[in-house]
Amino acid sequence: MKLYASGKCEHHTYQYCLEHIGNFWVNHTPEEHLLPKKFSIFLKGYIESINQDCSSFVRLSNQTHVYNEYAFFYVFLGSCLGASFVIKNYNNSDLPKKHLDYLVTGGLELWREFIPILNKVEHDQELILADSLRLFSNFADHFDTYEVSKAIASSRQIMD
Repeated sequence: MKLYASGKCEHHTYQYCLEHIGNFWVNHTPEEHLLPKKFSIFLKGYIESINQDCSSFVRLSNQTHVYNEYAFFYVFLGSCLGASFVIKNYNNSDLPKKHLDYLVTGGLELWREFIPILNKVEHDQELILADSLRLFSNFADHFDTYEVSKAIASSRQIMD
């Protein structure tokens, strides 16, 4: 993930990372109950933007992980803040960046709307915290797999 965020990926590694990012967000979903519909619409739009940038179609696996809706969007929309820094590292790159543009342009606005909503939630606070940590940990673990490590190592060899 650090290599992807650095803006120094070769095309094949960048594509591989996009496939894993997209597959992660397709297979880790929020319970949809209380937040306005525009939050889930934004998530679907983000996955579509990854599909536009990625040469391998993002797909649903047999195993879907479900999280508390507030926890899910806390982590997901928090990644929009990171995207605003990552996109700067790709300013001079010809790699496709629709997914980053999408996060930055729409996600930051949703983040500003989401935080006051989250601050008013008085129930399930321990669950929200636990699910946020579980989702963040699962995201980190997802990129610590042998396959991703192998692709990044391959890219580093090309860069050396």
